[in-house]
Amino acid sequence: MSRKETSFEVLEKVFISESYCLNCKQWTGYIGSHKCPTKHTIWIDGALRGIVDRLYHLGIVPESASFDLNCFDRQSKMYCIKLNIHLKQHLNCAVLGDLPAGWNYYWDHDEDKICMLGYMDYKCYVGVMKAKERVYTVANEFEKFLDKRDREAVKAMLLLTGG
Repeated sequence: MSRKETSFEVLEKVFISESYCLNCKQWTGYIGSHKCPTKHTIWIDGALRGIVDRLYHLGIVPESASFDLNCFDRQSKMYCIKLNIHLKQHLNCAVLGDLPAGWNYYWDHDEDKICMLGYMDYKCYVGVMKAKERVYTVANEFEKFLDKRDREAVKAMLLLTGG
């Protein structure tokens, strides 16, 4: 490695959930004096930081972001992964268009609004490290998808649909 990793980069690699500020893009759990309003602080798993940053940039405000490693067979150590991005402001329509394979919009049926973006991988991975590698891969692929979204078009859709 050509440079020394910062403690925040290490935090993102060890799969720890921590408080994160969407406004200043800082991990706030280790900062003595964080000056941004608390409304910008959410709880996320480090591997999903890039997704929440991109959603926030598009005008979609996440409430939390996490992943689950579901162990279906402890003896063979088979894991399936699930990623959840809960939205602070629920959406009235699919403003991101069609999502990549495995990703879905999840609706709050009482409100009839989109309350979460989620990914479910039906393939299982042997060992927790293989499953965690898959989390990074899925997150990176979704980041690339979000990078291709037109920020102004998404914000216009949010404005027009009231979501």
